[in-house]
Amino acid sequence: MLTAISAVESTVTEAESGQRNFVITGSEEQLAQYENAAARAVSQLRALRELVADNTGQLHRMTVLKGRMDTKLAELRAAPRRAGAAG
Repeated sequence: MLTAISAVESTVTEAESGQRNFVITGSEEQLAQYENAAARAVSQLRALRELVADNTGQLHRMTVLKGRMDTKLAELRAAPRRAGAAG
């Protein structure tokens, strides 16, 4: 389970990096990196939730984690749009 949590964290970091690089360079390749990583993070979190489905305490933590990840990904999604509107 710790490996799965670490994978989600790493993938969200990858999304942040792709988003930041897109804002700096305007490269569609960097935007694609962000979009792919964001989609993978959602999928990884879904798989992690299945691992803890039988543990109500862990399910509660997963709900909190999902909320935080959703907030972070929403922030990241907004920045490329702002950069595109400014450019």
